[in-house]
Amino acid sequence: MEDGEAKPFWRKLEDVEGLPPTSRNCHSATSYGKNLIIFGGREGDGSKKILNDVFILDTTEEKWIEPEIIGETPNPRMGHTAQLYNNTIIIHGGWDGFKVLDDLVFIELQPTMDKVKIWTLVPKNKIHPARQFHTASIIEDKMYIFGGGDGKYWLNDLLVFNLLTYEWEGPIETKGRAPSGRLQHAAIVYDKKIFIFGGEPDRYRQLNDLFYLDIK
Repeated sequence: MEDGEAKPFWRKLEDVEGLPPTSRNCHSATSYGKNLIIFGGREGDGSKKILNDVFILDTTEEKWIEPEIIGETPNPRMGHTAQLYNNTIIIHGGWDGFKVLDDLVFIELQPTMDKVKIWTLVPKNKIHPARQFHTASIIEDKMYIFGGGDGKYWLNDLLVFNLLTYEWEGPIETKGRAPSGRLQHAAIVYDKKIFIFGGEPDRYRQLNDLFYLDIK
């Protein structure tokens, strides 16, 4: 940064109103307007309990909300994906402590944020991909699932969930050199490209390679 230019600064939020989530990792955090929505993960402090709770942080008011759940209570999970589509967070897969999950959980956000409606979708077709520590990326009306693990293998396949028809497609055939199988990688979308960085190709190594998938 140039001399004299204002520098970014960190601030620890210590006096946040309301009951905060317990300590955890492998959860998801999704932004919606001024709100941050936390779902699931594995609890720390010795318990290692796998969670299915929802907490919302109002970043303007600096207040935690534990919303009333309307509808189904989803299975506890960690290592899932969470993507925002309109006013709904779509949760896919994860690990519940016993098995890799293949379900799709929809968390519908309400205007007041004190309630959320949760329901689990049974897709119309028979493809039900089980994944953990994968990535999900939404471009227009499709959610692209890449990589992750199914409990046996480190995968590099590409699956698509159509958000209009509620059907799975794939594995999708692609061109070019695809990334190797991996989990715990990172993915972002920019200009209809899904950028993939790093990850774990086995139990002993980590990667620093970079790929993008052009959806145009």
